Amino acid sequence: MNEKRRRDPWWLFKYVVVSALDGVAFGWMLLLIVLWRDIGGLGSLVHGSNDGAVALYALLIAFGTAFAFVGIAWRVMVLLPEQE
Repeated sequence: MNEKRRRDPWWLFKYVVVSALDGVAFGWMLLLIVLWRDIGGLGSLVHGSNDGAVALYALLIAFGTAFAFVGIAWRVMVLLPEQE
């Protein structure tokens, strides 16, 4: 383990939080593309609904949560530097 991480007890927590935020950002970008391109009719369904704001909020939470876990898993399993 390098000296920088040895001095910072919060490095793993910060690593996981940044990974989760990366995943949320990717998930929301994907949702934006799906709604903008109207893939599967989802965009017109959300925009045409009386409760479109609630549907959008639910989709933001679902995509954000799912992709946050994907971002954490990806960075921990694939990109985490090897321990000495």
